[in-house]
Amino acid sequence: MPPITSLPNDVPPVVHFPLSLEPPPARTTLDDGLAPMTDTLTATADATANSYDPRTQPIYQLYRRMRRTVLSLDDLGDTEAIAVRLLEAVVERADEPGALVKGGRAYRRVDEHFELFATAGDAGPVEIGYRVPSRYPVIEQLFEKGWTLVHASDDGFDRMIEEPIGAEIFAAVVVGTHRDHFVSFTLIDTVHEHDLVLALISLAQVADMAQRQHELVANIEQTKAIQTSLLPARPPTVEGWDIAFRTRPALIVGGDAYEVRKIDGGLVVGIGDATGHGLPAALQARDFVVGLRMGIEQNLKLVPLMDTLSRVLNASSPANRFISMFFGELDREGNLLWSNAGHPPALLVRADRKTEWLESTGPVMAVPVDGRWEQRVTRLKAGGLLVLYTDGMTEAKSLHGEEFGEERLRSIVLDACDDGAEAVLERLYRALDQFTEGTIQTDDQTLVVVRRTAT
Repeated sequence: MPPITSLPNDVPPVVHFPLSLEPPPARTTLDDGLAPMTDTLTATADATANSYDPRTQPIYQLYRRMRRTVLSLDDLGDTEAIAVRLLEAVVERADEPGALVKGGRAYRRVDEHFELFATAGDAGPVEIGYRVPSRYPVIEQLFEKGWTLVHASDDGFDRMIEEPIGAEIFAAVVVGTHRDHFVSFTLIDTVHEHDLVLALISLAQVADMAQRQHELVANIEQTKAIQTSLLPARPPTVEGWDIAFRTRPALIVGGDAYEVRKIDGGLVVGIGDATGHGLPAALQARDFVVGLRMGIEQNLKLVPLMDTLSRVLNASSPANRFISMFFGELDREGNLLWSNAGHPPALLVRADRKTEWLESTGPVMAVPVDGRWEQRVTRLKAGGLLVLYTDGMTEAKSLHGEEFGEERLRSIVLDACDDGAEAVLERLYRALDQFTEGTIQTDDQTLVVVRRTAT
């Protein structure tokens, strides 16, 4: 029998198989990719209870094992670990009723060969470390199509290569996004070959999904580490000031950023919120932090700093992305020179508990127009507080759809304003968590609290 190059007419092509690399819109887990297969077979069985029952067929049981295996792939990113897990899922004892696959082998590319590194079941007399040439026609066919089904009578079957393995009929599928691994399975002679090939191709696709997901998460985690390294790790020690800050992204990375830095006996404070959240917002937030620090290092005055930063952000951002910002300079006497670029109003709490909202004084940053930001001056005396936040705090909603809101934030700050900056921050986050209990965080949430302690 020659090697199979296409499936017969009565077998649906792979592109129409219930599992694809694109998950169904209403499904969110890798397990769901195989759910339609067993669901369909179950429904068919229920509809034909007195006739043919697909649940009694060996291929159905293979799908069931595949589905269980999918649940265990989420935590695997290494291709070799995935290949071994696939062997464990598919290989059965040859004496089990309805067994389809009696042995399996996993190979990895090493130079111009593929080297055996794992086996399962009755894999034959072959030893770990055995190498197969990458130019072996069977291997070339495998990597051309992603799968192959081979009999000893096929053209291209090399008995010298296959003799140490001892398989007269086997199937193989490529594993891994880098196409440098494959697994092969020794089949029982009575297997319905085309059904099995479909099953194995589907399993390989699921394995690819698992690895791609793992690689994506790993890349985002690296982005998170970079972003975290850009933000202040701990508040600076500045005589006369008590400082606390924290950010909670809605996703692994977020679009909120902040800066608190000691300068000439005083400090500068800034907070920014890029459009949206996730990776695109995180990249813009990174540009914001880097640009802001460059402006501070160059001793730019407040308005020229904001103008320069906005132009830099505009040059590096898509037309539909912008960032809001509050920036202030506090000197050793407590004078606050500030400006607000379309950001939620900062809350100023004076020592006598009177409050003031420091509203926007100009447009958001990164817009393709010349900004005109006004700078204003106020004063923070001993016992006074400055609270900066992003709209992920005030626009967070309860289960009933009510927003946390600025007035609730102000009330909580007033109740805690006699405490330290960290205590105020903790009270706000705790109140927010209680208010939004049972909901999913949909936006990044960031707080910066600055308390004046000197007279």
